[in-house]
Parts: sequence; C-alpha cells; structure tokens
Amino acid sequence: MTATDDGPGASAPPEIPDPATPQDIIAEQCALGLMMLSKDAIADAVPTLRAGDFARREHGIIYEAILELYGRTEPADPAMVAHFLAERDDLQRIGGAPYLHTLISVVPVRASVVHYAQLVADKALRRRLGEAGYRIMRLVDPSSTIATPDAVDLAQQALYDLTADGRDTVMLPEMLVEVLDSIEASTGDSPPFLSTGFQDLDRLLSGLRPGQLVVIGGRPGIGKSAVGLSILRHVVFRLGCPGVLFTREMPEMEVATRILSAETEVPLHVLRAGLLTDAEWTSLARGIQAASESPLFIDAAVTTVDELRAKARRLRTRHSIGLIVVDYLQMFVKGRNDRYREVSDVSRALKDLSLELDIPVVVMSQLNRLVEQRTDKRPQLIDLRDSGTIEDDADVVILVHRDDYYDQGSSRPGECDLIVAKHRSGPIATVTVAAELHYARMLDLDG
Repeated sequence: MTATDDGPGASAPPEIPDPATPQDIIAEQCALGLMMLSKDAIADAVPTLRAGDFARREHGIIYEAILELYGRTEPADPAMVAHFLAERDDLQRIGGAPYLHTLISVVPVRASVVHYAQLVADKALRRRLGEAGYRIMRLVDPSSTIATPDAVDLAQQALYDLTADGRDTVMLPEMLVEVLDSIEASTGDSPPFLSTGFQDLDRLLSGLRPGQLVVIGGRPGIGKSAVGLSILRHVVFRLGCPGVLFTREMPEMEVATRILSAETEVPLHVLRAGLLTDAEWTSLARGIQAASESPLFIDAAVTTVDELRAKARRLRTRHSIGLIVVDYLQMFVKGRNDRYREVSDVSRALKDLSLELDIPVVVMSQLNRLVEQRTDKRPQLIDLRDSGTIEDDADVVILVHRDDYYDQGSSRPGECDLIVAKHRSGPIATVTVAAELHYARMLDLDG
C-alpha cells in the first residue's frame, strides 16, 4: 500500500491542514492504527515519533493518549483510547470514537509501524524546514532591526534545530526506553559516557556525560590546560570520538606542538628548538602519521561566545563532535562593563550549549589570586574568578593543585591533585595524577 495524502473512506477530523504543506495523512493514520493494535508497535514508534510530528493536530492528541495509556501499562486499543479522551473532553475534537476505528481499518496487512512512523517524521521535518526558511527570510528583510551577527546566529540556530534531537516537553513513557537502554549500556563494553583517560576520575564521575558542563579551574601555569588537553587527546585518539578545542590562550601551532609532544614523548622544549635525535625524529614521524588521521578540530580564531556556539553547531551537524573543550572561560569576556555579569553570561551560554548539542563541554577557568595569599594553597570553589555563577552552572568543578608548584622541596614532586570540588550527580573527592608538563600532559600515576 502506498501512502498518499487522502485516506479512503476515512471519517475526517474537523481540522485539516493546508494540503500544500508536506504531509502524509494515511501514514499518520496507519501509524496510529498499528499502535492501537499492538503495544510492541508503540515501543517501535516512540524512538521516531513525537506528537508534534503529525500534520493533523488531532492525530497528535491521539498519539499522546496512546502513550499515556502505554505508560500506565494499560491497553491502548480504540475503546480505551476513546474512554481516555472522553474523560478529557477531547473525544469529539478528534472526530469521535468512530474515527479511532477508522484508523485501524486503514491499516494494511503485514504493515510496519517503523515504516509509517518514518514517513510521518520525514514530512514533519520538511514542514519545519519550510518554517525555518520563512524565519530566515524575515531576518534578512530590509525592515529588520536585528544586527547582522545576531541574524547569522539565529539563522544557524533555526537550521540546527531541524536535526537536533531535542524535545521541549516529553512524556514519561517516551523516556522509559531510553533510560533502560542507558542503564543496560552502562554495564556493557561501550558505556554511554566519555572516559577522561584518568581511571580514578572516571570511577568518581562515571565519565563525562552528555549535557554536562565541566569546569577545570587553576592558577596560570598550574597545569589546567594540560588536564583539558589530556582529556581531549584521550577522547579523540583513544576513543575515536571527534572533538574540538576552542582556544584564545594559544595559537593553533602551539596546540599542535603540545599534542605531538604528549603523543610522541618528545619533550616540548626539544620540539620547539628542533634539536631532535634520530630516535625522536622516528617517534615524531609516527606520531604525525597517527595524528593526521584523528578527528580533532582546533579553533584559535573564535573571539566571542556567540561565534563559538555557531561553530560548535556546525561541527556537531557535519562531523558529529562528541566533546568540546574551551581554553579558557575568561578569555571570552571583554570586561568593558560589568565583568561579573559578562562571566555569568559566558558560563550560562556554555552550559546551554552542552544541553543543546547533548555533549559534554569542558571549560578551563582561572582562579583568583586569593588562593596564593593563603597559607594552605589548595584551591576552593570560592576561588573561581569573577563569578559565583560558574559554580552554579557547572555540573562538575575540578580544581587543579600541585604542591611542587608552590614548594620546590615538596615531598610529592611530579604529582597533581584533581580536586573534584563539585559533583552534581555524585560524591566529591581528590584524584591524584602524574604531571608530565615537559610533555604537556597529565596521566594516571601508574600510566
């Protein structure tokens, strides 16, 4: 049976969308009919369909009713759906009980709910594409007062929203399958989080989670950039997950040099001086070959957080990046007016970006000088520079501390404490790693 725009013999609901808009009414009817015939069809359709995907609003109402009954583990047949809708005074809005039976009658033999659900979702995407085009056209209207950079950001947001897997409001039944899948995946070989490359830190945090904002705080020179780069290298080189570094701290050449030093174990000062031994040249050649195949992106040209967000959306859409690292937060603050508010805006924007793209964002942040005025140099949350909202927005705050940074005679040379001072989803503790800053890296103590 080929889906068309008209249902044969169907009693039509009162509200019919413009036939010129992308729609497949029979596909909508078949999907709903199959869901009322089988609870397995409901489970198969949920990952693809949303109530807003239906061109007929009445079909969206029926879909929500089916999901509500399914979530209660009650039958979702026409009689139960009719009773449910009648209790909410919605039955007549969808065409009455006879229309529910019509939905079942149009279902062909050996039909696949996944097929029809995909047809419905495809038409919905085409409608949203048209709506996005209309919004973009309004942005370029001569009468528009929106600044050009803002218009570009809004246009990119409109296009990203077309493919982003976001849902404004969801029902519990829609999430149950995802929750179960996540729990099962966590116990398997490929957990749904990104490893940091630090075993003890992974055990504490359960890795980096989608939608998380992770702040790495430290004084200049303490090694916070080395921590961030070490996490990024592990995710990209060891896990094969595309990632991006946005930095205004150092040029691309410096970033690449540090990455090569960490990967090849050729000291950073040797690379800079070009005084390599034959063995080091061999190691460097191997490192370059391996790095040339890695999906790591570096952007040292970004100047504003809005530009960063726009570039991140494109990278997420085109290259499926799974991690964003930002070095460092205060570099995106102009400091012209209220610095506290500006830092707060950047912090909030990065948290929103992590939720929007559904990937972790790791951002380095400076600590204020108060930490160096105390007898105990170990940093605390209050040392985050310029704004307490950084702490509020962050899901995880890791403060970097090295005893040998302040005391050359320290009994712990080459050790670095990663102080997990905030952990929204679990305990706080201190993890100790090895600081090999001559290779611009951190690694497990037993690494």
